[in-house]
Amino acid sequence: EKIEFSIDADGVRYWNGQPLTREEAAQRFITEGAKPTQPEVHLRADQAVAYKAVAETLADASKAGLSKIGFVTQPEANKP
Repeated sequence: EKIEFSIDADGVRYWNGQPLTREEAAQRFITEGAKPTQPEVHLRADQAVAYKAVAETLADASKAGLSKIGFVTQPEANKP
């Protein structure tokens, strides 16, 4: 099981494509962290988003006991 978590350039958070607040995300992290088999969290953040939003997300997930967190990046296209 995995959670696709993303943060857009405006700082809006998305859980599997559905927008939610930081507080709602933190509560969901707690629910997921209590499961016997924890999901992987795939974190994707727009390059324009303030790092604070990413750090808050990592802190909330870690506090909930989630440890399988990976960053999803998009490689730059080859430049001529």
